[in-house]
Amino acid sequence: MNSNEVLILGGGSGGLATAGRLKELLGDKISITVIDKQRSFVMGFSLLRVMTGEKTEQEVTVPKEKVSQKGIKFINTEVNRIDVNNGVVRTDQGEFVYDYLVVALGAELAPEKIPGFESAFHMYTLEDAKKLRDALSSFRGGSIRLVVSSTPFKCPPAPYEAAMLIDDHLRNKGLRDKSDIQIFTPEPQPMPIAGPEVGNTVVSMLNEKGIGFHSNTKVSLIDGSSKQIVFENGSREKYDLLIAIPPHTTPKVIRESGGLADASEWISVDPKNMQTKYDRVYAIGDVAAVKLPSGMMLPKAATFAFGQAEIVASNIASSVLGTEARNWDGFGECFIETGSGNAAYGSGSFYSAPKPVINLQIPSKELRERKDVWGNYWTKRLVA
Repeated sequence: MNSNEVLILGGGSGGLATAGRLKELLGDKISITVIDKQRSFVMGFSLLRVMTGEKTEQEVTVPKEKVSQKGIKFINTEVNRIDVNNGVVRTDQGEFVYDYLVVALGAELAPEKIPGFESAFHMYTLEDAKKLRDALSSFRGGSIRLVVSSTPFKCPPAPYEAAMLIDDHLRNKGLRDKSDIQIFTPEPQPMPIAGPEVGNTVVSMLNEKGIGFHSNTKVSLIDGSSKQIVFENGSREKYDLLIAIPPHTTPKVIRESGGLADASEWISVDPKNMQTKYDRVYAIGDVAAVKLPSGMMLPKAATFAFGQAEIVASNIASSVLGTEARNWDGFGECFIETGSGNAAYGSGSFYSAPKPVINLQIPSKELRERKDVWGNYWTKRLVA
């Protein structure tokens, strides 16, 4: 076996970024295998564009096999068991051994945790974004309710972006006056990790568009027959169209591979270098649990996966080459779409003590264009 065998579980943003950067840093000094059950890569924010009908499925998907052009092996199969004690990963296509392991399997959706969830739409997979697009296309007015089921969930701004993009979509169709949009979330504010100032700014953006915001409200069940959301406090809310962010959970293989996950069922890592408690085993992206100096957990978003991928690739390369290791600074950035071709931009250090320091730039068309450039850059970098 090549003494520098790197196995990457998961071909999402973090996994592919790690693979590509490792190849850049080490070339033929390393053998890289990426394993993922999904054949196609989709940049997460593109699903909002599918939801509104701005983009087609073909425009937002790229086959992961394209990484083979970089000399990276891609295997399309399911991971069944991770044996960190013996350095072996079992899959539907056999066993794989490694010198370095990067777990980037992401978060999985668990709609079954909310009784009646099948009555709701969401935009967290390509197929579901298409179903929501069709539902919005046939919508002729009425009450739209957008519910965050539980935290954590991928991309903290996504529910608020979705609401503002749907507002814009209805205005373009002349249906906004016939429609009422309300958001319900268990969070105290939008994106609580970013602080009250950013959260209040987002609420103001919603209010300006006539979108209602209801915090600290947790859904208990969905009664599809009467089209009602039942909340834990006993209140009920009727809807004509329901969009609900599904509960998120760790992949089953993480929960069943003893020792990797902590009590929260996510994988605890060293915030500086993303290493787990096992030597040469790293976890990045949505599957990782990173505790911040503030005591809160780092959100689940592609921007963090990219930063973590860079530091993991750099430190695996430093291990191979005998050079000095680096630490991650916790920088994150996010474009928040607000409709009418505009986007806001938030960025800052999430590792700052005692709490993250985040700057939010007001929405503009230029920032929306920058989001497209950012998305195109990363998609090409990951799978071109």
